[in-house]
Amino acid sequence: MMNKIDICYITDDKYILPTYISIFSIYQNMNKTYQYNVYAICKGVSSENKELLNKLNKNNFNVIIIEIDDRDLSKYKIENITATPTSMIKFNLSNIFEKLNKIIYLDGDTIVNSDLIDLYDNDITNYYAAAVKDCNALVLNLNNTNKYHYFNSGVMLLNLKKMRENNMEEKLVDYRKNGYNRLMDQDALNSCFNGNVLLIPFEYNTLVNTLSLCYLNISRYSLKDIKEYWKIEKNNTSIDSILKCAKIIHYESTFKPWKFFDGYGNDIWYYYYLKSPIGNRQLDRKFGLVEDIVNSKKYQIGIKISRILDKFKQEKKDYIDFLKKFYN
Repeated sequence: MMNKIDICYITDDKYILPTYISIFSIYQNMNKTYQYNVYAICKGVSSENKELLNKLNKNNFNVIIIEIDDRDLSKYKIENITATPTSMIKFNLSNIFEKLNKIIYLDGDTIVNSDLIDLYDNDITNYYAAAVKDCNALVLNLNNTNKYHYFNSGVMLLNLKKMRENNMEEKLVDYRKNGYNRLMDQDALNSCFNGNVLLIPFEYNTLVNTLSLCYLNISRYSLKDIKEYWKIEKNNTSIDSILKCAKIIHYESTFKPWKFFDGYGNDIWYYYYLKSPIGNRQLDRKFGLVEDIVNSKKYQIGIKISRILDKFKQEKKDYIDFLKKFYN
């Protein structure tokens, strides 16, 4: 019997293009001795775009569309909290995939640059998930970040069996209604998983924006800090070499590659776009003029002022206090 890998995305019509290219990148790098099942959970996706996804089906590579409507999302509507219910579908993955024990979840703004076998084969029997440490403690310059375990939820290997056994969906929804929320689903997942997560290398969720700020020399952290924070091997001697080693690239920056030419690493996304069946379609992309902006005196002065004001912002202090809970 052929080994299989199960993967899922959540998308709507606005995010169908990057999701499509991300799925295509999986196909380009798949191990053809495995069966790949890619589930696209769709909310309000047009028939034309669903057909586009269906055309990605190949031998040993199945794209399965799961439709979600407003009735399915009604329980996620929270009064006085700005959040799209669609973003909280992650909370219910263990029940949507009730016959699966584990699954890889990917945000649509990712590129898969290698096969996913090593990620899928992580032993998470005793964990809720395997994921990569998020950048926030590095960006905020918190101390003792080697003990930090708050993760980024854009790439996760989820233990669906353990989540079902511990009624995790109900706990996540309750936290989203009553807990401290700064990010859509990420704070809830971190709080409810409570450190019961296997932290895996940065190459499985390489955060492009984090790298680009250092590359452009406008971050408070250095290449050395990045390598220490994520325990990256010493032979990665530059930001470029770290990106080159990425198995999954996560475009969490403002300069999304399907919208801008000149974001750091956007050329990799565009490479997969051109190779894809829709690569002959003209993209409406702009120049962000990233380097011109960040090298301007106006921008540099603005950064200095914002860093001074940051010290007095109560919201930032509250967020730092929240993040300090995620230390071993």
